[in-house]
Amino acid sequence: MTLIDANDTQLYYEKRGNGPSVVFVAGATGDASHFAEVAELLSDEFTTIVYDRRGNSRSPRPDDWTATSLDEQSDDVASLLEATGSAPGIAVGTSAGAIIVGNLMLTRPDVLRGAILHEPPLFWTSPESEAVLAHIGQMIGEGFAAGGPDGALNNFFPFAMGEAGFAAIPEEHYSRFRQNAEVFLTIESPAFAWRPDPDELRRVTVPAIVMAGVEEPTALHRAYLVEGSQWLADALGAPYREVVDGHAPYYSSPTAFADQLRGSLRELA
Repeated sequence: MTLIDANDTQLYYEKRGNGPSVVFVAGATGDASHFAEVAELLSDEFTTIVYDRRGNSRSPRPDDWTATSLDEQSDDVASLLEATGSAPGIAVGTSAGAIIVGNLMLTRPDVLRGAILHEPPLFWTSPESEAVLAHIGQMIGEGFAAGGPDGALNNFFPFAMGEAGFAAIPEEHYSRFRQNAEVFLTIESPAFAWRPDPDELRRVTVPAIVMAGVEEPTALHRAYLVEGSQWLADALGAPYREVVDGHAPYYSSPTAFADQLRGSLRELA
């Protein structure tokens, strides 16, 4: 295991390749494996870093850690870039990881040369936000009642990641995800309700690109993932790009997704 001291905690990380630095920030379950294959594919041209968020998988849970914040999560990314000698770097975040990267652009632009935000779940930007939240709340609640945090994750992940993305997750990875379910549901989720001020976003100086999948399977997915991505791109004045598949292209189509990321990373580097 490779652990590094960062922001008063220890983070498990994997560093590959040579070239401009790119750190990948995972969404729910916070596991480095979300982006491991994509990071390997890009390591011929970039120095790629994947990591387990604090308290998840191989990153130990800090003592008395019962709550987190977007600032704490963003500071972890900034500290990891600095501790590995990789700042300024490009941050790539997906889902809740995109929210962390978005906040990092506001709080620590000094550690970034660019950012790619893939499908941040900005529920509140959609007219369908109440329906989205009601559906997800019911799904998680029913799963939790039947099997605790593990049951809630088993209900939520197939919906969030889509059939192809969920089916492509190796069992070794998903076994760690299940262990992280309690952290995600009770500690992290309350912190991921990001509602940035559009005026503040317009003042962001970090070059950014916002991405969303072309094959989100349902209207609810499009409402809280695609519409939110489009809103953020407009608020940032950033390019909006469609990419392969739905919410988990790093699992369902890693080679195609890496190829699409490569062009955007070259622009930002």
